Amino acid sequence: MPFTAGDGGWYNGKSEETAGTPGKGAHRVKRFLHRILYPHPAVYVVAILSGFGGLILTFPFGIFLGPLTGGIYAVSFYALVISVLGIIRFFRWAGRHIGETAFGRFLKKAFGPESLARLDLWLGVLLNVGMASLKLWIGVTYASRWYLSVGVYYLALTGIWLFLTLRDHRVRRHAVDPYRAGWGSYLATGIMLLFLDAALTTMATLMVLENDCAHYPGYFIYAVALYAFYRMYVSIRRLFDKRITSPVLRALKGPNLSKSLVSVFSLQAALLSQFGADMADGERRLFNAVTGLAVTVAIIAIAVTMVVRGIKMLRRRTGNLLPGDSLPDDGDDVLPPE
Repeated sequence: MPFTAGDGGWYNGKSEETAGTPGKGAHRVKRFLHRILYPHPAVYVVAILSGFGGLILTFPFGIFLGPLTGGIYAVSFYALVISVLGIIRFFRWAGRHIGETAFGRFLKKAFGPESLARLDLWLGVLLNVGMASLKLWIGVTYASRWYLSVGVYYLALTGIWLFLTLRDHRVRRHAVDPYRAGWGSYLATGIMLLFLDAALTTMATLMVLENDCAHYPGYFIYAVALYAFYRMYVSIRRLFDKRITSPVLRALKGPNLSKSLVSVFSLQAALLSQFGADMADGERRLFNAVTGLAVTVAIIAIAVTMVVRGIKMLRRRTGNLLPGDSLPDDGDDVLPPE
């Protein structure tokens, strides 16, 4: 199939949602945003060359561009955003076309949403253990309280991922009541997120007070930025994925989103440290403090929501609903037979 804009190619400014819709009101705004975020390939080239090229001239070579510096920052940020969205859209385009083949149908069956979620559980345990070991080693070697707090944070993440992995294994083997064990795990994960937030608060406080953060060599920070935004996109998308029916796997959505928020927070601190040399020290601390507070409050909200929902679903099982309780209408939370 030709890979062109005319037949709905990945870089086309239109999509299934906006093609053929009236150009008035909200639809006009939506089409305008799509043209901005999914521009013509020529715009990709110009934005990437001018944005990232200007950064290369400004920082590695130290060429002063005067009032153009602010414009270069804006264009480079725009280039980063459309690059991430373009990569995501390309893989979605490729996935749709591969899915039409026999091999694609096999992959959909073998690697469905719940299979991918379970893979995320096992990989998450390994990744969090590795990150915790690395951060703790750096903290002990260089006597950095901030790195030690980050190591403790990843240890807490490891505990959550390992707990959900073991509970999912027991539920699949029918060693426990699937409904009670599933929503009990969901409730317990929300409670553990509250303790995780305490570790995050310590990490954010030390980052602001000691002005310490992660440092990335050279252009590696751009790869970190791409990964952080990709993780945020995946976490938000999975948050609204109704195809995952297991409460244990649903419980992973909260920690995943929390981890993505912390990644964006850490990325901001690293960007300010590497590219904010002309900013006052107080301004950097203020930016980090505001973002850290927002992330902390967001994780508390996620944890409280999970705790409340877990309690309601467990009461639904026993029929012990309190006055004023309302149940989420998921459509797939069917009670198992007695």
